[in-house]
Amino acid sequence: MATRQSDFKHPSYSQPLRISNTNPLLGSYQGADGIKTGTANAAGKCLVASATRDGRHLIAVVLKSSDRAGDCARLLNYGFKDSYYQQIINASTPFKELRVLNAKTPKVKIYPARDLYLWVGDNSPDIEKKVNMKYELQAPLSKGQEVGSLVVYADGKLVESMPLLCGDNIARQANIFQRIIKDFLLP
Repeated sequence: MATRQSDFKHPSYSQPLRISNTNPLLGSYQGADGIKTGTANAAGKCLVASATRDGRHLIAVVLKSSDRAGDCARLLNYGFKDSYYQQIINASTPFKELRVLNAKTPKVKIYPARDLYLWVGDNSPDIEKKVNMKYELQAPLSKGQEVGSLVVYADGKLVESMPLLCGDNIARQANIFQRIIKDFLLP
């Protein structure tokens, strides 16, 4: 994909056959490393181009283009210059704090299972977060126990679904009879 030119040696050829890649971005666009040109009656002139810069690998696709190399270069430029990776969910930040019934500790912090990042550009997507869980939990609870789920949408399209996890171990509070025995009858 990234080879600009190669010599093809075959036993029946007197001279090697030189094969050239038809992707004009190879060698002319910084970081270009592939992929494929093509032409078809229905799709016209097409190019699937890729480039890597500073650890970012982008792919641009154009169909029915009168300037497939220029169109892909403009798309790649936009991706490299005008988009950025934005954190949407931080797994180390509590998502909610909920009441816990029959617990020694009356509240517990709830955390998302993992971080979530999205690529955004000039028109940042409308992010919607939907939570599915019981809002009054019952002790005992274990740290890391799944207590619900978080579903994230960008512009109305599903991006990610992840568990919501209990942040601490929460012990059950002793009932009134257990407290009386502990406090008054045991030495």
